[in-house]
Amino acid sequence: EPKEPAFGSTRIHLKRLPVLLIHGIWGSGDLKKEDNTWAKFVSLLNKEGRYIIKSVDYSDEEGHNAASFDDPDIRKKLTETIAEAFKEIRKQKIVVSRVDVVAHSMGGLVVRSFCQAAPDACKAQIRKLITIDTPHLGTPAANFLLQVASGTPLNPPVPDNCRMVLDEMVKMGMFYDRGAVDSLQEQSKELISLGGEPRELLAHPVVGLTPNGQGGVDDGVRALWFGIRHLC
Repeated sequence: EPKEPAFGSTRIHLKRLPVLLIHGIWGSGDLKKEDNTWAKFVSLLNKEGRYIIKSVDYSDEEGHNAASFDDPDIRKKLTETIAEAFKEIRKQKIVVSRVDVVAHSMGGLVVRSFCQAAPDACKAQIRKLITIDTPHLGTPAANFLLQVASGTPLNPPVPDNCRMVLDEMVKMGMFYDRGAVDSLQEQSKELISLGGEPRELLAHPVVGLTPNGQGGVDDGVRALWFGIRHLC
């Protein structure tokens, strides 16, 4: 005789997608450091404990991150961090295949470069990209910085204090001659190669001012751009 179908039930807990943070030029993605880019942002975002948060730190072996946003080593670190996040989360018996990304400044361009180089992986692993103050069209500050650094005659002339700012940058490990600043210039070849808006994922640019540190803004970088603007 046919048996009655057996029915059972189980409880499934739904969780939000993990959030992956990507810092900008000269920032720090090491959440263990007190001066990391996201120190205040993380506590505000996750004050109710709703999110699993991971962070990409694309600094080199010397702790610097001044390479161009399309540098293959940076894309590799992004890929590795996503894989590590999935592995760690799955150990908690949580099924996950995609993340939401919040990127500050150049970090947004890092993600766009990754999506251009590996569109299938981008679509499969990233659901949404939120960029905060990312110079999608470049920034005149980068053009100006490189002009001053190269000694290009400017009108009006650049004050001596401006040269002091550049010297302090190098002392602080904020190198402007390793590719990052070049790639952030308006109409740089790196930006042109990105083309239009990323079609592989939802993208939401955010532009504006927030209280210090709460928008993923690094205090040292903020002071640097302030110095360039007012002393140069």
